[in-house]
Amino acid sequence: MTEDLIKEAGALGVYASHYLNLNDRDRAIHRPARQTIPILNTPTSPSPSPSIRRKGNPQSLDTSRLLRGQMSRSTMLIDAMNSPLSLNGSLREDDELTAISAFPISDPVLEAADRSELPAPSSFAILMKLIETLAGKDKLGKVVQYGLRILLFYSKRSTSFLQRTHAEGLKFPTGDYKGIAGVIMGLIQRPEFVALFLLKDFETRAAGVVSGLSMYRQMLRCGKTPFRLVNLAYKLSATASVFANKGVEKGILNVRDKWFTPTTLSDLLSVYYSIFDESLLLFKLGVFGDPRFRRFAVKHEALAWYYNIILGLYKSLSKLSTLKESQNQIKINQQVRQRAKALMRNSVNASSSPRSAVTSSYYNYQSPTLRAVSPSPSVRRGLLSSAASTAAQEEIDELGKQIKNEQIEILKLLCDFVFDTITVFELKVYEPVHLSFGLGAGALAMSKVWMQVKEDLQDS
Repeated sequence: MTEDLIKEAGALGVYASHYLNLNDRDRAIHRPARQTIPILNTPTSPSPSPSIRRKGNPQSLDTSRLLRGQMSRSTMLIDAMNSPLSLNGSLREDDELTAISAFPISDPVLEAADRSELPAPSSFAILMKLIETLAGKDKLGKVVQYGLRILLFYSKRSTSFLQRTHAEGLKFPTGDYKGIAGVIMGLIQRPEFVALFLLKDFETRAAGVVSGLSMYRQMLRCGKTPFRLVNLAYKLSATASVFANKGVEKGILNVRDKWFTPTTLSDLLSVYYSIFDESLLLFKLGVFGDPRFRRFAVKHEALAWYYNIILGLYKSLSKLSTLKESQNQIKINQQVRQRAKALMRNSVNASSSPRSAVTSSYYNYQSPTLRAVSPSPSVRRGLLSSAASTAAQEEIDELGKQIKNEQIEILKLLCDFVFDTITVFELKVYEPVHLSFGLGAGALAMSKVWMQVKEDLQDS
């Protein structure tokens, strides 16, 4: 009867020669598990037959404890890892004792999901933090500036329409009333006077706000020209020293490697733009007054911005391509890891399934060639570990955020490109359409800053 129970216990049969000689106390400590982890680098031998087992008291085996040992999978896994014996009855190797089971007891992904998430910051907190940043002030000012310019266009258009249609009858009627009553009755009879008053007042105030925001944004950008010129001077001095100390050939190589690059071109265009942008600010402040130089500065400020937009599009498209390539490579590696993980699970399950002595002997035997190509325990831990998959997924998510930011940047640059193309080439376009591209560029740029501020608040 005991042998039948041992056979029903599946993989317990290979432990019979060991457990039949243990007392009750040792048997309770070393309770075997149904599923075990095989040794990859040690050839196995058939299970000892019942005929060669040492004699003992078969009735001393605690059958209820053995049956209860199969109830909990987590308990079985822990016991299998702590058991000193392998499938062939020999002591386990150190690598096998630390091998990862095909059924992990704890999953870091599930543990992370169980943890309570931090509350998302409110829109008011994000807006307050956004205004504290220099980029946030600039982008918010741009949205308000171009939004007011669109409203000013329609306000002036409505004012012109009212003045044109009521040019002959803009006499304020008072009727038989005088004083305040006459004014109220006149407004009731001619409501276009109220509309004209409100529109004129809005135009006066909004025009001042637009002019002030334009100067404010220029003041946020000003002050960088001297530092950019100094950096270019240092770079030029370093190139000259290469010519003087290392010869013409090394100097030409230095010019090719240091000056004919997108970074140097971006620095030169930034200096080009900042010179004329700050010159226009000095005109607004009253430092410069020559109208001919003002027209020259306006033209070249638009051209410099146009060139910067084109270069920015090139850099953003290149970066987007690199990010997508990196993300695809990680996804491919993750798919390969998942397939290898599935194969390892199947291999472990096949090796630990209950078989007869002859069948177990056949499947547990590994030729030297198979043992040579079998993965090491460290590789198995890497394949079966969910922490590696979690890290890969986090990297994919981070690259996804960067890809989204670059896509928004490209859309913003396209809006700037259309807006400045109309300005540079003086194209005849409906003004609200022209201004809407500037408004769209400002809104997209502000959305990037908004997402960055929100992420910083969540991390803090």
